Amino acid sequence: MSNRNHRTSFGRYLDRKAINQAALSRATGIRPNRISEFASKDCLKMRADEIYILAKAIHEDPCHLLEYICKDIRLNRQEPGV
Repeated sequence: MSNRNHRTSFGRYLDRKAINQAALSRATGIRPNRISEFASKDCLKMRADEIYILAKAIHEDPCHLLEYICKDIRLNRQEPGV
């Protein structure tokens, strides 16, 4: 399966907004291969500072980007008061 066929939520976000990964790398200082991995590898974890700088570079609210990237993550169970 090619990386272009499998996109993470971050990869789909970049596609939807037509954001060029190379330009994003230049704007943020994050290596191009790391941004490519963010866009194509589900198991890769993004650090908070990376999400923040990526959001700022694309003129997005960091909280909105974080919510979009993590929209499928759920708690194992919901307990009152936790």
